Amino acid sequence: MNMKLIVNRDWRIDRKKYLLSISIYVTLLITLILFFSTFFGIEDSFTSNFKENSVQLSLKIIKQNSINFFQYIVLAPIMPIFYMLDCIITAWSISISIDVNGLKETISHIVPHGIVEIPNFCLYTYVSYRIMRNFYKNFNRKDYDIFKEIKSYKNILFINIVLIIIAGLIEGILT
Repeated sequence: MNMKLIVNRDWRIDRKKYLLSISIYVTLLITLILFFSTFFGIEDSFTSNFKENSVQLSLKIIKQNSINFFQYIVLAPIMPIFYMLDCIITAWSISISIDVNGLKETISHIVPHGIVEIPNFCLYTYVSYRIMRNFYKNFNRKDYDIFKEIKSYKNILFINIVLIIIAGLIEGILT
């Protein structure tokens, strides 16, 4: 059985590695949420209020998620730093929301856009990892061009941008 997901004829994603990256991210996120909830009390000065749904909120979310996406792709050689920061910040935010709003309310606000956003995040971090790996593998080669490498992922990166927009609209308008 072929476990490759064909994106285009020049590029393939190993489905097992992609699923492993999703598993690692979710496990790390849950571990950090439990860690923050257990060892750090929430002070009264912290608040976690769900914002009013609006197109303006969607645009802010799309802008922030797009910046995050472009950091991963353009600055791929330092992607592990972004990955750890994202895991820590996301876990911290979720643990605060759980403490303030409760688990059920937090999950009801995360799931609708998270169904799109989490797999998309894992996909573009996986692409960023591959770019980083090839960058360091070919660092001393004069003919290596990281921007050519990024361009080779153009189809999947376009899909990532579309999914960022969809997740941002869902998060800003529906949840």
